[in-house]
Amino acid sequence: MIGGWQLLTSAKIVDRFFWGQPSGIVAQLNDWVRHVVVTVDTSVAHLAGGLGKRTLVLIPAVNTDWRWLHDRDDSPWYPSARLYRADPMTGWSPAIERLVQDVRAMAGEA
Repeated sequence: MIGGWQLLTSAKIVDRFFWGQPSGIVAQLNDWVRHVVVTVDTSVAHLAGGLGKRTLVLIPAVNTDWRWLHDRDDSPWYPSARLYRADPMTGWSPAIERLVQDVRAMAGEA
């Protein structure tokens, strides 16, 4: 728990449960203010986005999956998702800093 937030990583979901259960876990994230899925571009991102859960997705700078399109921080397929892209020159730091700022704002800490 961090500041009243339970951390459940996509790795924990996939490692501990078979495919029928992650959708049940994500589907139970009903409190829009208190729950958010933070993941990299994995099936968990698509699962959470498809279920309409608030999803923050870290996207690589190169070899990005076509579904995430280019030059945008949202997804037409998953309106509840926000994308954080690594920069090809500076790496992950700027994307992670923005993600942390947004999570703090969601938690009312900003």
